Amino acid sequence: MEKILEEIKTTPGVMGSAVYTCKDGIVASNLPEILKTDKFQRIGNLLQRVFRLNQRVNLDVNQFEIQYDEALLLVQRLCDHSSLIIICDPEAEVQEINMNVSLLTADLVGKIEGCETT
Repeated sequence: MEKILEEIKTTPGVMGSAVYTCKDGIVASNLPEILKTDKFQRIGNLLQRVFRLNQRVNLDVNQFEIQYDEALLLVQRLCDHSSLIIICDPEAEVQEINMNVSLLTADLVGKIEGCETT
């Protein structure tokens, strides 16, 4: 998984990424040191809950982005219990990042136990 995350990080504007699963929390990461905390585990949990809430009301939401002054947070649902979280520069080109990530998503899903493509 780390190799795939490093490949994602080569995309211009990407500072790092992590794979979060409901069962194990952050299972792989190349996030900047400042973000490697228990708080990021909670952020992953909250983001996964947003996907589950959307699913309960029959909304087909598989990704979202959160814009902060300091960074852009892109979240891609991998399966029912996992997601990919990408931290980017605030002015990063979202379409380019999404295009590169879409090519690697199937590889990530294949490495997560019990994960099936959404």
